[in-house]
Amino acid sequence: MNNPSTSLAKGLLSVVLIAAGLAFGTASKAAAGAGNQGNPQIAPPQSYPHGKSYSQWAAAWWQWAYSIPADQNPITDTTGEFSQIGQSGPVFFLAGSYGGITVRECTVPAGKALLFPLLTQSWVQFPSDPPFTIEELRAIIAPFVDNPTLSCEIDGRAVQSLLNYREQSSVFSVTVPEGNLLGLDPGTYAPCLDDGYYLMLAPLIPGQHTIHFTASNSDASFSLDVTYHLTVK
Repeated sequence: MNNPSTSLAKGLLSVVLIAAGLAFGTASKAAAGAGNQGNPQIAPPQSYPHGKSYSQWAAAWWQWAYSIPADQNPITDTTGEFSQIGQSGPVFFLAGSYGGITVRECTVPAGKALLFPLLTQSWVQFPSDPPFTIEELRAIIAPFVDNPTLSCEIDGRAVQSLLNYREQSSVFSVTVPEGNLLGLDPGTYAPCLDDGYYLMLAPLIPGQHTIHFTASNSDASFSLDVTYHLTVK
């Protein structure tokens, strides 16, 4: 995660994340069967698994991540012990890291879909930030995720065409607690948005699974290597 020190970009925060598995519930048959880039278990980029687009799910992921205090946050978790915090609904979110090598163990309820972004940059509007337009904010965060190097394997099988899974989130707000990741006073902040690469996978069958992904931005100023050892039961 990058934390720019300039006042102009004070609200700019980048985090690279991981998750796995999404049921394609309400996606249309045509959308679910086309454009999945050769990845039959992954929702196509233009689909609406569980009634939401990739952009809407990205916003929901950030609202979950920022709602958890830093000392128990799945992003800062080095073992997977906090992976269950804040989970609800049909989709189970997995967190990423602030860079480097991370290995986690996590139990996922059977039948839960899984969501993960490979590389993403978020903006949270701080009270001291200038009143940027949404177009200006998108232009600020986009360069971090342009032309990255990405890889992902699920149970040893490589996911194809990862660059085709880029999304730009819908505009959203976040409500943060005491001791939050952003160092802000507790409360609700907006506008927020992100730009990144997400995967949505169908629920994994009960048993043991491994998800491994790597990501680096175009100038290699940020990189990560994350492995999840999942138990689905």
